[in-house]
Amino acid sequence: MLYTVDVRKLPLVTSCYRIERRTVWSAVDPDNILVLVHEGACVFRIESNETTVNKGEAFLIPAGQEYVRRPAPGTSAVFTYLHFRTASPLIETEASRVRSWLEERKTLLTSDAIAEPGAVFEPLDTLCIGTHTRFGGDAEALAGRIAEESVKRHVESGYFASLFLAELLGLLMRTAAAELLSGFDAAPRTPVPPRLREAVLYIHQNLKRTITLADLGRAAGVSPQHVIRLFRTGLGTTPLQYVNRLKIQYAKHLIQFSPSLSMKEIGYELGFENPHYFSRLFTKLAGESPRRFRRRVESYDTGRDGTGAEKTP
Repeated sequence: MLYTVDVRKLPLVTSCYRIERRTVWSAVDPDNILVLVHEGACVFRIESNETTVNKGEAFLIPAGQEYVRRPAPGTSAVFTYLHFRTASPLIETEASRVRSWLEERKTLLTSDAIAEPGAVFEPLDTLCIGTHTRFGGDAEALAGRIAEESVKRHVESGYFASLFLAELLGLLMRTAAAELLSGFDAAPRTPVPPRLREAVLYIHQNLKRTITLADLGRAAGVSPQHVIRLFRTGLGTTPLQYVNRLKIQYAKHLIQFSPSLSMKEIGYELGFENPHYFSRLFTKLAGESPRRFRRRVESYDTGRDGTGAEKTP
C-alpha cells in the first residue's frame, strides 16, 4: 500500500523516541506514526491485515488508524517511534497509478538529454511512501538526529527535526520509487546542443509561469527565430508544443495528487490565466477533459471507469 504526502510545507514532528518492547500495544493516534525497527521484529495488525516488520524495515501508520502491535514470536524489538503531522492528510493511492506517473516522469527526465549534472527541474510537491519499506544507514542516522532534536529545548530544535524528517521521508520515497520502477528502462538519451539544453532547462525551471520565445532566446543566447530552429532540429517539435506538453503532464500530476485544488487553481498554477484555454489544451493533448480525467482518477478505486460503467477484468 502507498500513501501520498504533500511536502509543500515541512512536516511537524510531535514526538520521537527509541524504545525496546516485548508487550502488546493497541492504539489510535491523532498523528501519523513512522516506526523504524533497529533490532528484532514486531507484528502490526491493521483491521484484518498483519505485517511482520523486521530489522531494517519501516512501517507507516496514518493518523486516526487503529492498530495493534505485538512482538514477533520469540523476540523483542528495538524501534524508533516517530509521530508527525503533515499539512494535509496522507492519501491512500493505488501502486499502479503511482508507477505510471513515475514512469512518465523518469522518461521525461532521461529524454532530450536534459538530465545533465547540475540540472535543476520542477521539484516534486508530493512524495509517495510505502506502508512497509526497507531503510538504510542514512535513514537510521536521520531517525537518531530527529530523536535528539525532539528532547532539546533550543528555539530551533523543532525546525531542524522537521528538516531531518523531510529528508527521511524523501529517502523512503526513493526506496518505494526504486521498487515501483524495477525493470523499467526509459528511452536512451540523445545529445542535444548546449544552447537548446539551456532553453529546455529554463522551461523546466519556470514551468509555473508564462514562457515566451523571447524568454527562451535570452536563456539560450540566440534569437527567438533561432530557438524555433533549435527545437525543430533537436527535438522534432516547436517550443510552444514542448512547453504545453510539460504543463499538461504536470497538470495531470496535480489533479492526481492534489485533489483539493480546483481546475481553475491548477490552470493558474501553470500560468494559464484563461481556464477555458487550459481546459481546451488539456483535452487536445490528453484526449479527455481535465474534469473527466479527475473523475476517472477519483473513481479508480471504486472499480468504475469514470463514466459510471463497471470496468471489465
